Amino acid sequence: MMIWKVCRLCLAEDENSLTEHTAADKIIETIFTLTSLQVLEFPMESVYLCEECEKLLVKFDLFRESCLANDIIFHQRLQEETLQREDLVGNSHVELMKIEILSENDMEHVVFLEEDQVNFIEEEKVSSKSRTISKSKSNAVKKVSVQQAKKKTNENNRRTTRKIPSKDEVNLAEEKKVIPKSKPSAAKKNAIQTRKKKTKANNRRTTQSDVGKKPTKEKRVRIPCTKDRYLPCTECGKLIVRRNILKHMATHNPDEVPVTNCSYCGKLYRNLVLLKVHINTHHTFEKKYECKECKKVYLRSTSLRVHVLAKHSVNKRYECKECDLKFATYSQMTYHRKAKHTEERPHTCQFCEKAFKFRSDLTLHTRTHTGEKPFACDICGKKFNKSYNVVIHKKSHANQALKNGTVKTEPQDNPIRC
Repeated sequence: MMIWKVCRLCLAEDENSLTEHTAADKIIETIFTLTSLQVLEFPMESVYLCEECEKLLVKFDLFRESCLANDIIFHQRLQEETLQREDLVGNSHVELMKIEILSENDMEHVVFLEEDQVNFIEEEKVSSKSRTISKSKSNAVKKVSVQQAKKKTNENNRRTTRKIPSKDEVNLAEEKKVIPKSKPSAAKKNAIQTRKKKTKANNRRTTQSDVGKKPTKEKRVRIPCTKDRYLPCTECGKLIVRRNILKHMATHNPDEVPVTNCSYCGKLYRNLVLLKVHINTHHTFEKKYECKECKKVYLRSTSLRVHVLAKHSVNKRYECKECDLKFATYSQMTYHRKAKHTEERPHTCQFCEKAFKFRSDLTLHTRTHTGEKPFACDICGKKFNKSYNVVIHKKSHANQALKNGTVKTEPQDNPIRC
């Protein structure tokens, strides 16, 4: 009995195409010969097979039988060809001779050699070979004798040759023997002692002055921005600057890094340097970085460096490959390349079908859909969707105050910026 009604080979469950087979059927033997599978196991008495599997088995069996028959025919033909080749090789030992028919005129010029002449030619050949062998032996003996004579002459030269001292060596030896060592006078002794005292005093002064000072470090050479500066993160795949890769990897393991909070607003930070920058730029405003050219004040050293490179630097080392324009910073060059030389718009709006090149343009556009106005005037409370609009709006308040004559505003020479 079959446990469930299903094809034994392909596990098809179509009852209409299944046929039952027992151990007496020939198809079960063909399955074993073709696939080496024992289809009928101990508890089963019958097996179901679908139509497709039966067709494939019949085709496979026919193909197997045809292959075996063709193999027998192939071996028979191979034996016949080998026998034919052996017969050809046995008959090929007969040497072919070229027969030419000579005329009567040609026969007059033919000279027949007698047996004595043939023997004389063979003796000459043997003697010439013996002469060449004797000459080669005599040349080899001569070479060996010449080499032995050269070795003997070299050994005799080594024994007889001795070092002859030069004139300078003789003079130096005589001076060492003749000139006695003179004792230094008292004046020379005093001069040597004073020199030693001065060198000791100078060494003491230099060591005392260098005690409080830190050792000078060698200046690092700045490497320009290249593709090798960035490394891919193994966790998220982002490209991170080489020196910041360890800080970025710490963000993926938050439990290992201690968290510190700001004492003013309670904001959490994992890096103490970023916490100090946050306190200075948002709460205390203690450290200020002033530009020497235009007197603008910044609360971050990085923002001052970016400002100097963008506004006051003459060295423009970043060049656009498309139009050969030069820029002071890498960010300016990338912004120019996206704005002028690319047509890709990867940032699409979720409310409409518009797309933008920059994320900042997308945020301004989405505010038109949502109505968000995050920037407010601190005088009248009016809100705007752009920070620049707040600056323009505040100028209107200053103009009204000047007209009324109530407030006298003076331009700020040192505006503080982050």
